[in-house]
Amino acid sequence: MIYLSSTKASQLICTGVSEFCIGGVILGLAYTISFGKYELTSIVGKGCPFWAGIPTVVTGIIGIITGIYKRKILLKVFLGLSSMCLVLGVLVTAVVGLMLNDWRTRGQCRFAFCSFDEPSILLIILVICWVLMSIMALTGILEACFPLVCHDEHSVRNTALQNGYPKRLDNYGSQDGAQLDIGLRQPLQTTV
Repeated sequence: MIYLSSTKASQLICTGVSEFCIGGVILGLAYTISFGKYELTSIVGKGCPFWAGIPTVVTGIIGIITGIYKRKILLKVFLGLSSMCLVLGVLVTAVVGLMLNDWRTRGQCRFAFCSFDEPSILLIILVICWVLMSIMALTGILEACFPLVCHDEHSVRNTALQNGYPKRLDNYGSQDGAQLDIGLRQPLQTTV
């Protein structure tokens, strides 16, 4: 089993809690807008942001679980869900933004400035929450990609020790103390 570092686990817990909280706010606002007293006749009025908010809460829960158990397989699931939430966040932000524009340009508001009514304010807050959710999903993607792609010196050394290699590994795993130059692919002579 490959485990995550405690620093990376803490970052994932913070991202998971943030996504969970933003997802909860999105669910509450979308439920209020979709099933409340407002007469929205578009996709927003039919509950699209409400149902799209459920994956954000699930992604937050998976992020928290990943940070607690520190497993890389859970990290891959979190990466996939964060990617899905990023795409979903961008799409729903566009749809809710268009709905807000449509709501604000009805009737007399088409030619003159009208004061913001309660549905307009709720739609603006919902758009802001979806933008924040998209940013948090992008953060989750970046946090999940680095442990899967990058290996630091300590993880190479610890993996070698767990596999039974008694020699001390220096400079990213070379046993002879030579530092490898990636560009030339030749060992450089160093003083030990």
